[in-house]
Amino acid sequence: MDWSEFELLFLQRFQPIPLGQINYLKTKDWKQTGSLETYINGFLAMAAAVPYSLFPEEARALTFIL
Repeated sequence: MDWSEFELLFLQRFQPIPLGQINYLKTKDWKQTGSLETYINGFLAMAAAVPYSLFPEEARALTFIL
């Protein structure tokens, strides 16, 4: 293994997960447990932190209603 391969594998293993990806995963697990207003506000707050390239509008709508 040369240095560039090692560097690539090292970064893939130890690089922090971007906040956008973390919030995307949180929206997938978001469930309504309280009021509808709390659910909507929480979902919108998390979705706002996710780039549209990772979570397009159509996916946001489907995730919200499911």
